[in-house]
Amino acid sequence: MTTKTWGPGGLAALLLLTSVELVVFLEVSIVNVALPALGVALAFTETGLAWVVNAYQLTFGGFQLVAGRAADLLGRRRMFQAGIVLFTVGSLLCGLAPDAGTLLAGRAAQGVGAAIVVPAELALLAAIFTEPAAYRRAFGVWSAMAAAGAGSGVALGGILTQTLGWPWIFLINIPIGLGALIASPRLLPADPPRQATLPRLDPVGALTGTGCLLALVFVASELPVRGWDALTLAATAVTVAFAGVFAVTPGSPYCPSRWSTW
Repeated sequence: MTTKTWGPGGLAALLLLTSVELVVFLEVSIVNVALPALGVALAFTETGLAWVVNAYQLTFGGFQLVAGRAADLLGRRRMFQAGIVLFTVGSLLCGLAPDAGTLLAGRAAQGVGAAIVVPAELALLAAIFTEPAAYRRAFGVWSAMAAAGAGSGVALGGILTQTLGWPWIFLINIPIGLGALIASPRLLPADPPRQATLPRLDPVGALTGTGCLLALVFVASELPVRGWDALTLAATAVTVAFAGVFAVTPGSPYCPSRWSTW
């Protein structure tokens, strides 16, 4: 299904994509108010509690590059659905977590799922709204919903924590994820048939590109807390090294010299 204008089909697809986008960006800040309750309930250490936030941000920021390439190779709707499944499973794991380790694993799964969803959503917007003016309006709405999610997470997290308890800051994602999975085959354009042989996801480009972003997000997350200690300096060195290899790898689809061919 594609549309040049804002017809009913296009608006329904936009509502689906932006609803998922809202939830994905809510998770950036929705845990902030719940951190004290989480720390008591699951016996977090003071440093471990910071990773309730960092585990999501690190994986969300670090895996978007390779997830975007995977959407090109494997299909936009297919990857959108895969990201929702992983995000929803991670939310369930967090909401039912019996200990700190399980919660952090769930947060990392949420982050990877979100990283898969975001580039797939952008590709789907371009496929659905093929007329430039309609695409600009759709992208504006999508961006506004992302900002609204990131900005309202603290308030919503406080309400849910005070009324229903901290698990519901995660469990609230489950009906939204299931609803998106049910609606996506009807509202989103189908992927083209799979080719007999798919282009290979270059391992050097994937490793260095994703590793660079993971290390960079790690530095950004830990530097305000740790300062320039051995770990943040090492992560900075890894970021620079991976970025250099990423930029000069010949033949990699991630190489900047080939971006114009994507």
